[in-house]
Amino acid sequence: MREILSTLNEQPIEFYGKVVDQFGQPVSNAEVLGRIVYNNGGAAGVRNASVFTDVNGRFEFHGAMGRTLDFSITKAGYKFTPEGDAYDFTSLVPENKRHHPNPNEPVIVKMWKLQGAEPLLHGGKLVRAAPDGTPVKINLTTRSVIGEGGDILLSLHHPHYPHGTPNVPHYNWWVEVVPAEGGILEATDRPENMLMAPADGYSPSWRFDQAADHANWTRTFTKSFYVKMPGERYGRLVLNVECNSTEVSSPVQLSWWINLKPGSRILEPPEVEQPLNH
Repeated sequence: MREILSTLNEQPIEFYGKVVDQFGQPVSNAEVLGRIVYNNGGAAGVRNASVFTDVNGRFEFHGAMGRTLDFSITKAGYKFTPEGDAYDFTSLVPENKRHHPNPNEPVIVKMWKLQGAEPLLHGGKLVRAAPDGTPVKINLTTRSVIGEGGDILLSLHHPHYPHGTPNVPHYNWWVEVVPAEGGILEATDRPENMLMAPADGYSPSWRFDQAADHANWTRTFTKSFYVKMPGERYGRLVLNVECNSTEVSSPVQLSWWINLKPGSRILEPPEVEQPLNH
């Protein structure tokens, strides 16, 4: 085992990266703190290394041996949140999952250049959605379900089986989110990286359709969105749906952060969040 680990797990660590901000501009003089995990059969642990980005935002690690490289980046006025897993060099993982360094094609790493936090209205609500598609109308400002109006209309549709039905088969179902005004845009960023709402690209509604014969059929999901609200207010919304076909309603958890300043797309959370109005 020691020979296997020494041969396959102990590999040269070579990595080329480039740090850019959300505008695509290089971030110079940022400190990159590397963690090299090693296990060569005789010893195991973590080796630390530190480098700084150059004027073009580029950095590199080389000269050490190990199995995996992970890193964090720090610079005053910037925020860094890892977007993926660590980089594997070990031969114990499949070839297509190993990192293959190329100095001519550095890995692009993003940092967020802080724009200045602004008051955000943060709220959350657990609602129950009927299976017949009847919309639930939610007022985000007051965190309440109301009979008329509402900032968000949420609908869920699926078949309903008697409570306690065994071996419920896969079924077709859908969920739809419709802002009363403005629009909605599914995010590709992780929630913690949703620090500025896009200026455009919003749709009047968003819908998720789950086919019964889908290879990865599921009755639950979590999605993140940018939303454009009345009064040119922007925000982000996290939606967690659990479609329960044997209950009279299904739980849907919503969490949201809305910038209170009309026209501002900044979603950086302040140190103290704005309390909800009641």
